[in-house]
Amino acid sequence: MAKLKYFIFTINLALPIIAVGFEAMMFVFASLNETVSGIDQNLRKTFTNTTFTGLGAILFIVASEVIENVYGFGLAGGVVLGVGFLAARKPVTGIIYGFSNRLIPSTYAKEEMDYLDLFSRSIKDGEITENERSLLVSLASAYGIDDARVNELESEFLQQSAVQEAE
Repeated sequence: MAKLKYFIFTINLALPIIAVGFEAMMFVFASLNETVSGIDQNLRKTFTNTTFTGLGAILFIVASEVIENVYGFGLAGGVVLGVGFLAARKPVTGIIYGFSNRLIPSTYAKEEMDYLDLFSRSIKDGEITENERSLLVSLASAYGIDDARVNELESEFLQQSAVQEAE
């Protein structure tokens, strides 16, 4: 029995190390096969959602405890704070997403690079015609790039172009 306990204890210490090693191996494999394009977006979304959820859970517990100590019925405080926190979801996640943009540098997926290539050719003359815009919209739709990301890509491209022209 003692040997079995020692074996289980040893395996439990090794499992987290094995799991981290497996994740690292999969990331290296994906990197070498160039299949992690757009991973920064996924990481930012995951970071934003995780941070928002964790912050909401902590605030729920704190509000419940404070209201419990003041009024004797803490669940109401947690629910009221939770509903308020969910109502402010968009601005809060926007702030968290902006912070994650600073932590995780942006790279472009292959589809986004293709979109930016077509956008750069379309805007070369200084304006985008209706025909060019409809082609850009079709390409973005085909690649699954949403309108918010299209606006972000185009504004980043225009900012970079302005900086390059100023130099």
